[in-house]
Amino acid sequence: MLSKLQTGEQVLTWKRKSDVSQIIVNLKAGARHEKESERGVSHVIRHNILGSNRYNTIISNTRALFHIGADVSVETSRDNISIRVACGSRYLYHVLDFIGSALSYPKNYYHEVHYALQSCLIDHDNLKANLLPEYILEELHEKLFRTGYGNSLYVRSDCLSKIREHVVEAYMNRMFSSDRLTVGVISDLSHPFIEEYVSECFELPRSPLEDEVRPKSHDGESVILGDSRYFHSAFGYPAPSFDDNKWAAFCVLQKYLGAQENLLSCTGSRSHLSSALDGTLIKASCFYIPYDKTGVFGFYSIIPPQNYSESLKQLCKCLNSVFTTGPTESDLKRAIALAKLDYISKFESTNQILTDAMLEVSRTAQLPQWEQRLRSIEEVSVSHIRSILKEFLDSKPVMVSMGDPSYIPALDDAVSWMKGS
Repeated sequence: MLSKLQTGEQVLTWKRKSDVSQIIVNLKAGARHEKESERGVSHVIRHNILGSNRYNTIISNTRALFHIGADVSVETSRDNISIRVACGSRYLYHVLDFIGSALSYPKNYYHEVHYALQSCLIDHDNLKANLLPEYILEELHEKLFRTGYGNSLYVRSDCLSKIREHVVEAYMNRMFSSDRLTVGVISDLSHPFIEEYVSECFELPRSPLEDEVRPKSHDGESVILGDSRYFHSAFGYPAPSFDDNKWAAFCVLQKYLGAQENLLSCTGSRSHLSSALDGTLIKASCFYIPYDKTGVFGFYSIIPPQNYSESLKQLCKCLNSVFTTGPTESDLKRAIALAKLDYISKFESTNQILTDAMLEVSRTAQLPQWEQRLRSIEEVSVSHIRSILKEFLDSKPVMVSMGDPSYIPALDDAVSWMKGS
């Protein structure tokens, strides 16, 4: 059940008989709302949001959560800051009061903000250590598809170094308001009881900007605060690879649309996408990343920030043309030949590191699968490719962008452009 309190908070409840209650507190104060001087502050707040407040210190907060055995996680995204708690049902009011105090009366002490900054820098270092820059978007797609759709945000270290406690406090004062707050509870209590709890525990002021247009939260959208000289965006679709026929179709489709290092060709017009966008696009390409049981097929672009929104819109419209037109028989024959050549060259290059004896054994062992995959590539049809493109057109992709979140269009907008609306 969903309701809105007179003070502005939204309350969402699910009644379920259980000894464990779950709480989701969602505040529309994510990175999209940050000013230029506040870049990364929502990520810092994520690490500091349960710090000292008017009634408790950070130490007493930690002890209280440990004592009741609560499981707490805090997430930040382009749109929201979310607190998720699982606790014993008898501690439900206590936990709501604890979160309400943290959001309503934060202290933002210097040492706590400092430690939050250090945690953010550790996150950033881990990101740099584990992801190579040239493959960062593809790697993020891999993680998104393997763990399910979700929002994520990564912050540059130079943005974080400028944040101080007064910046955090100013952002909280501006963004932490009752009409930005939604509290969801799964418990054995009825909706009126939860409404009363929320009304008592949360004392946030109303937003002074009553007429502000608030963005929606989008699943499958990830933003990286990266180098603003260029904006990078990638759209990814699930691409199963455990079946030889599906794997072959995606390999041929990639060759039809253009290799990853080449510009994507617009179907029908035969003109490169860069020409269609009047030179505002630095690079556009498609990629296929197969995994053991699934994979990602997607489109990648690099666009200067001054042309970003309009160029991305034109790119999506070009993709709509690709999705709706599909290949001709001659297009398909050329793509099949390129896919076969690519597969054969990869197979041979893999075996170059083997000795002559091992090479013979390897060829004997892998020949059936090798020939079967070549046959699968040869059997790909125009109707098969068009069915995949139609699935792309009808489904919602994952979108990963690198740049300034305030200038990056929402995923739903990009999807509507792809659908031709």
